[in-house]
Amino acid sequence: MSLIADGDEITVGAFTVRVFEGVHSPGDRYPGTIDAPLVPPARARDYRTGACYSFLITHPAGTALIHPSANFVPHRFDGLDVDVLYLGIGMLGAQSERFQDDYWRHVVEATGPDLVVPVHWDNFGRPLDRKPRPLPFFLDKFRRSEEFLERKTAAAGIRWRFQQPFETIAPFA
Repeated sequence: MSLIADGDEITVGAFTVRVFEGVHSPGDRYPGTIDAPLVPPARARDYRTGACYSFLITHPAGTALIHPSANFVPHRFDGLDVDVLYLGIGMLGAQSERFQDDYWRHVVEATGPDLVVPVHWDNFGRPLDRKPRPLPFFLDKFRRSEEFLERKTAAAGIRWRFQQPFETIAPFA
């Protein structure tokens, strides 16, 4: 078994994947690692967060950053130039306006994407064959996240869209 670490670069065919260790969304309810196999049924708190990573995927056709957490490490992505940003927005609607603006600056403005695809926003306890729904309101304010994205992307001239389950998109087309 091989574990990834911050700064690793892995090449698979024409793809290069660079690993960035980060921080989980604010309000992480279950920090820590899982040190032994879990046997279902297990309690939610048994599924620990562990480490959190972002992945820069480079291909001759384009570059994408997958940033699944709605948190940031200041200046972590400065100087990156990506075509597509898969941007974690789960719990972003529950954060202050200042936090949201800092998040935008350190992730989106730092990478300059042409397209933002929100990820990690849906209620992941829901089966994939059903229409995605946001996290429950007591955890996140999803509409506030959408309004934030609409406002920020319009001001920056960046396209954004949700990807549907099982939908294939050509991110560099």
